[in-house]
Order: sequence, then C-alpha cells, then structure tokens
Amino acid sequence: MFMITYSQIIRQFVFLGIIFFSFTRLLIAQEIKLQGIVQDSIGQPLAFANILAKPEIKTESVAFAISDENGQYLLRLKKDTPYIIEISYLGYIKVNDNILLSESKSKDYTLIESSDMLDEVVIRTEIAVLVEDDLITYSTDKFTTGEERKLEDVLAKLPGMEVDSDGNVTVNGKRVTKLMLDGKDFFGGDTKLGVKNIPADVVDKVEAIDNYNEVAFMKGLNDSDKMVLNIKLKEGKNKFLFGENEVGGGIDKRYTIRPRLFYYSPKTTVNFIGNLNNTSEASLDHNAVRRFRGNFSDSPIQTSDMGLNKFSRNTSHNSHFQKSIFGALNFHTELSKALELDVYSMVAKQKSESLRETSIRYLTEENLEEFREDARNINGLGSYNKLKLRYRPEHLTDFAYHSLFNFSSQDYHGALASEIANQVKHTNTIQNPYEISLEQHFRYSKQSSYEHTWEVTGELVYKEEDNLADWLFNEPVFGDLIPALEDTENDNYNFIHDFDSKSLSGRVNAQHFWAFHPTRHLYPLAGVYFFDQTYRSSDYQRLTNGDIHSFKQAGFDNDLKMNLIDLYAGFQYKFQLNKITFRPGLVYHHYTWKADQLEEQIVNKNKGVLLPEFEGVYRISSSDNLKLEYHLKSEFVEASRLANRLRLVHFNQLFKGNENLENRLYHDVDLAYRRLRLFKGYHLNLNLNYKRFEKTISNQTHIDGIDQISSSIYSESPENQYIFMGTIGRHFGRVGITLSGLASYMEYDRYINDTRVKYDAQLYNYTLYIENLHRKGPKLRLGIRQNFSVSKSTNFESKFMSLMPSARFSYSFLKQFTFKANYSHTIYNNQSNKQSYSYEEATASLYYKIPKSAWGIEISGENLFDNKFIHHNSFDQFISYDQRVYIQPRTVLLTISYQL
Repeated sequence: MFMITYSQIIRQFVFLGIIFFSFTRLLIAQEIKLQGIVQDSIGQPLAFANILAKPEIKTESVAFAISDENGQYLLRLKKDTPYIIEISYLGYIKVNDNILLSESKSKDYTLIESSDMLDEVVIRTEIAVLVEDDLITYSTDKFTTGEERKLEDVLAKLPGMEVDSDGNVTVNGKRVTKLMLDGKDFFGGDTKLGVKNIPADVVDKVEAIDNYNEVAFMKGLNDSDKMVLNIKLKEGKNKFLFGENEVGGGIDKRYTIRPRLFYYSPKTTVNFIGNLNNTSEASLDHNAVRRFRGNFSDSPIQTSDMGLNKFSRNTSHNSHFQKSIFGALNFHTELSKALELDVYSMVAKQKSESLRETSIRYLTEENLEEFREDARNINGLGSYNKLKLRYRPEHLTDFAYHSLFNFSSQDYHGALASEIANQVKHTNTIQNPYEISLEQHFRYSKQSSYEHTWEVTGELVYKEEDNLADWLFNEPVFGDLIPALEDTENDNYNFIHDFDSKSLSGRVNAQHFWAFHPTRHLYPLAGVYFFDQTYRSSDYQRLTNGDIHSFKQAGFDNDLKMNLIDLYAGFQYKFQLNKITFRPGLVYHHYTWKADQLEEQIVNKNKGVLLPEFEGVYRISSSDNLKLEYHLKSEFVEASRLANRLRLVHFNQLFKGNENLENRLYHDVDLAYRRLRLFKGYHLNLNLNYKRFEKTISNQTHIDGIDQISSSIYSESPENQYIFMGTIGRHFGRVGITLSGLASYMEYDRYINDTRVKYDAQLYNYTLYIENLHRKGPKLRLGIRQNFSVSKSTNFESKFMSLMPSARFSYSFLKQFTFKANYSHTIYNNQSNKQSYSYEEATASLYYKIPKSAWGIEISGENLFDNKFIHHNSFDQFISYDQRVYIQPRTVLLTISYQL
C-alpha cells in the first residue's frame, strides 16, 4: 500500500492499451470484409439469417454473423484463406459457398423456401443462433473450441453474452434472473452456482428467454420482464452422472475442497455442491437468496432479509480470516405426468475475523471527527430449505405450492475503540442473534377459455428473531438518561439489551384476466393482507455480583403488539394502439392498524388510499422498445419503529420509536429504452428512475458530540431521488467496446437538534472496457472504472473519488494448458481531507488437463501483491465514513481436480 499519482496509473493503462491495440491492429491488418444481403427468392430481405464461415485451415477461427432487419450481413475473414460459407434460415434450404478472397468483397445470397419438414428440423439443429420472438437459441459447438472448463467459459464465447467475476450473466446488456437446466430450475435459478460449477462438455444449446413467464398460458396477460437462461444438455447426457471434484492446499495452511455431483435423468435430477475453504471464497452471490425465495407478492410492511444473506458476500474484502463450510442439495422428480416435486436445501457455516479502521466525520455544527477501530470475531450458521410442488393436470391448469424454512444464528464477539480529541472509549460486545422463518405460498392459475383466465395466490409467513447484546463499557454512556450504578467490584459498566420479535402475516389475492377483445383486456383484482407482530425489548445493567438494575423507570423497555389489515380491490385495463400497449390501473386500499404498548392501546387508526398505476410499452421494432411505468406506492413500518420507549442500539446511539407513524407514500416512475442490433454486435440499454416521497418517515436526531438519540417522524416534506443507468456495447470487427454508467441524486431533510437540515447525496460512476473477440488465441480485456460521490448539507461537504484501471487475460495453449489472470490498480481519494491511497490487486491461475485423463492440476493465487487492507467510503444521513478494511493476505493454492 503506497501513495500514487494519477499520472502513474494513466501511464500503466496507456502501456497496456498500446499492447492491446498493437496486438489487435496486427490481426485487423490481416482481415478483409465479406458483406451483402441475404434475401428470399422474390428479393425480400431475411432478418436474423445465420452466416457461418468455416476455414478449411484448422488452425484458423470460425467467423459468424447474423443478418439485420434489412437482410444485411458482415463477415470479417482472414486474407487469402479458403472458407466454406454456410447461410441458413429456418424454413429455407441451406446454401453453401466456397470462397478465397484477397480483398474485401460484396456478395448477396438468395435462399429458396423449403417444403420438406425434415429440412426444417435439420436447419434448426445446425443453425448457430436462432432468433424467434423472445427466444434466442445458441448452438454452442459453433462457438466453442473444446478448451472450456465451466459453463461460464462457454457463455463468454456466445454473441451478446457476458459473465462477470461474480457469476452474473447478461444477454445483450440485460441481466439474467434465473438459470435452468433442461427446463428445470438449477438450485432455484442461481446463476453463480450454475456458471461456476456446470461442466462445459455437457452443454449442447443455450436458450435465452426474454419476458419469461413460468406459466406459459399467462404470457401476454401477466407481463414479465425477466431474462432466463435454459441450458440444454447433449444427447446421451439426459441420464447420467457427471461433476468435478477439487482438492487444494497452499501456503499458510490454506485449503479448499469442492465436491460437485450432478445426476440427470428424464424424470429425476439430483445436484450437490459443496465448498469447504479458508480462503474467503463465497459460494453464493448477494442475489442468490432472493432467487431461492422466489417472486412472491410484495408486502406493505418493510422488513429485513434473513438467513443466508449473511453468507452470500465475498468476504475476502471484508475480513482478514474466514473459514466456511457450504453444502447445497437440489432434488427434482416427476411423481406423475402431472405432478412435480422440487426440494432445495442449503447449509452454510462460517467463521470470520475482521478489523476495520474508520474515520468518521459528523456533518453537524460541531463538525467533529472520530477515529474508530473495530475488531470482530463471528461464528455463524445458516440454513435455507425450500419445497415446491407443481401440479398441471392439463395444459391450461397450473397449481404451485412453495414451503420455505430459513434459519440462522451467530456468535458475535467485538472490541471497539472510539477516539475523539485524544479521549478513547472502549466497548466489548457479545451478541447471539437468532432468526427463523417459515413461509408457505400457493398459486392457482386456470384458463377456462381464451377470454377468461383466473389466478389466485396466497401466503402465510411466520418470522421470529431475538438477540441479547452484552456490552462492557469502560465508562458510563448516556449518563443523563441511563441511571447506571457504580460497580464496587469492577471499573467497567456491563449493559444488556435483550429483544425478541415474532410476526405472522398472510395474504390472499384473486385476479381475473378477461380478454374480451384481441387488443383490449380487463383485469379486476381483490385481496386481503394481514400482519401481526409482537416486539419486546429490555435494557438493564448487570453488576459483578449478579444483581440486575433495570432501566425501565428511566423510559426504557418495550412490549408492543401491532396489527395491520389491508383490504384492497381494483383493476387494470390493457389495450393496444398500433405498436403501443397501454395498461393503466387503479387499486383502492383500506388500512386498519392498531398497536398496544405495555398492555395499553396507543394506536387505533384506519384510512383509505387510492393507488394508481400505469404501464406503456412502445415496440418500435422487434429489437427496439420503450417502456414507461408509474406506480403510487404505500408502505408501513414494522413494530420496532412504533415502539415509543427508549432502547440502546450502540455505545453512542439510543433509539425511540414513534406510535404516530403512518404509511409512507411515494411516486415511482421508471422509463427504460432498449435497442439491439445483432448484425452489428450492438446493444443499448437506458433506464431512468424517479421517486418522489410525498409522505415519508424521516429521522429526527438529537446529537451531543457523537452521542445520538434518534427517533422517526411522519413528514410531508418532499424527498426526491433520481437514478440513471445506461449500458452501450458495440463490436468493431474483432474488438468489442462496452460503456456503462450510473448517476444518482438524492435530496432529503433530516431534523438535527430540532433544526431542519437539507441534505443531498450524489453518486456518479462509469465503466469502460475494450476486449478482443477472437475465438482462438489470447483474450485480453482492458477496463477502467471511476466513481465520484458527493454528500453535502448547507454548511458541509464530503467528496470521494476512486479510479480503477484493470486488465483480464486468458489463453489456452498447447491443447492442455489454460492461463488466466486479473489485474486492477485502484487510486482512492478523499477530497475532503486531501488524502489519497492506492493499491494493486491481482489473481492468476494455470490449469493443466492431463491428456486422455479425467485428472487436472491447477496452481492459483489471490491477492498476489499481498495487500494488507483496502478502502471504502460511504455516507449515511449526516455522517460520512472513510474506512480501511484489513483483508486476507496472499493465497497460493495447488489444486487437483477429477472430472466424472
């Protein structure tokens, strides 16, 4: 870790760029263009025809193109190299052409319609990329070389697909939300588990399904914006056992064990994935748990996520030591022709040690700065289990039942030192949080005729959580409010905060989809939602002799029971005018909520809210569309925010709820534009989101030094949030360029010491990368990412900036070797205090596949520059954080793998 200037980073990036462009220019100089139009026998252009150029010299790469809506195509070929050109289109006879070009040439091709159904079957089998409405089918053997190990290596070679280091997949810039294997959800649809574990040699085709709806006959009625990948297995692989097992060890007693077994048959599948390591490798990504849970109805009560979310983070950047055990089992079987059973079970056990050093700036009149050192030791256990039954007695009836059981617990030990003006406060903490939830969901869909379709959904959710926080302070905290006693046997102060919460919620929703005209539909709906919660908290002091000193008389301790009932009814009206589809809607909600605190009723209210909504989709063409969505949304808070007595949250934080809180009300507008040109390797995705909070729940804080007493107030002061995101990608021959960016602006009010203070927070970032797209030979990607964040109020401002050039390299050579490396160089600048930091990160691996054997050997390294820590910055209301996080040291592993 050392200081560095912008010029040093720019010089490194320019140096890498020169290497890239020199390499690319050398290849381009040897290229020529073959372009023209693909048309039918009467001269009409054929859109999305496949043009494949197969070199007769085996060492050269296959070239591929897709015709655009005008039938135009463009191939980039190697000069003076013989090719066999194959032009194929569904329903037409395939055309073959032998060419040898020394210069660029234009040539049109005419296809003759086929009358033989067998020809269509053959074409469908051989075509490289088949585009049909919302479905794109890739024949992977047209793009792979046989050197790929995992599914992620295959996907990275398909046109328009990208896989990032976390296992997230995008298709033409759109994020994939679910992964399936032969039409069955793979571990609930998690992309990371799939792309990192499914062997490449079992993949036959990849289907990208846009606007996916699980219930086929609901498509066009219950609209969806999901992008799903379906991996189709090779023939002969539909009843087999496959997988790969890895065992590795390295310096400083590092190890990794990864068993992966998959059994597939036409009626039954069993998948098992395990991961035991002390290298800070996370088996899940942060979206995994949400995908496992499924897309159930939104709740008007805002609650926190539970369970395996704690284990789904890449802890190599959050802890300097971590050991984890992860196991996941997925079982699917067809109990009969109409009934399917899915079972998912995941268990994660984790031990981590972390150290953080944080400079904290309080944007208040005192403008204080605090330095905080926080050491933590956490042992956690979590389990996520899901059972799913799906019954389809006939193709227009669909019933699904989901049952989920979620459990997590932790053993937390922390030591914190807070320093202000050379005065230090010490806090030792022991906590044992425990969470459990049981959810049941059902859905019944029925289409009685073309005009009438029904869907009824229901849910019942039970959640329970409790925690006992045991704090040991070296001096009293909040002496004016907490009547602490001096412990005659100990100079420290032992405070306890104990809380538990139990909630039960449920919903029944019914909707009728009435298609009374081909372009005009009416969707009436009605339902009821209820939420019951009990929240208890107690704060007290424990003396060395075992005596308990309660703080109840000082305004602490809560015992609150809350009940909310939401009755609602409304409709959506869908109609089409030319290329534009409209769907306005209106739903009336009647809320009744009550709350009892310490056996006394403190809330008994009811109100009605009318929530309009609108969706408009302009389908400019088959590959261009513009979508506008608007919703007026209403949300309530859970019981802990209504509990109106004090509770100790941290050594410098007290919180008091407010029984007068009601539903926050806000407008949510989303405008999205998407454009795709497969012919040019071009995609554009733009999204603008605006939220305006008319009635909101704001924080009110009394602050003395760094000690904070917070509450919530129901406010009609408007708050605004603007978020713009965009991605554009384009292929220029064998070079691909992608630019993405984000701009976020928020303005809001907070009440500090009874004074209304206006704040705004701004965040801007962009990412640019360029890569060569060669099917064979070395692949190099160069990128640069820059972040800017500004947080300010009337008198204070906090600014942060980070710049990160990066490079990613992969090369398969000598048939058996694969080398991969990643490099990034980050400069971090806190412009408020004029401090700058820099660090380099690098990973590398070399894999050797033993010829004619199932065995492989790999040597890999993480954190090759042996960084001790990295930096983060963030902003929360009126506080800015500049944090140094100590990370796991350099790791080098030798891994042996065996592939079934």
